[in-house]
Amino acid sequence: MGSKKIKNKIKIELTDFMLHARTFRPAQSLNGAVKEDKDTGATEGRLYANGKPKVEKTGRFKINIPLPSDLLEKIKNGEAEIVLPEGGLFVYPAPDTVQKFKEEKKKKLMHMTKVYRKR
Repeated sequence: MGSKKIKNKIKIELTDFMLHARTFRPAQSLNGAVKEDKDTGATEGRLYANGKPKVEKTGRFKINIPLPSDLLEKIKNGEAEIVLPEGGLFVYPAPDTVQKFKEEKKKKLMHMTKVYRKR
């Protein structure tokens, strides 16, 4: 079985993962996930997945990202591909995740330093 040579193949280059504390609605279509910068003409997009990553004993984690059905079809037909950087992907906590950690830490400290009064 040979591979088709597509002239204008869509290359989706993953750059990073941001871990959010809140849930998002996954993109329904590729066009819904990708936006074009009007000044540069470059395209950028975001795909969201809900659920917790599965952490392996090695410290690596796996996460399932449901791709839009039209993108899956393009990949299947050889019209698109997902490209990973050689050095791997950066993983960042999103601002909402940082805020949630701060709130949790504050609650824990408040509980630990609670003053009990005699009645």
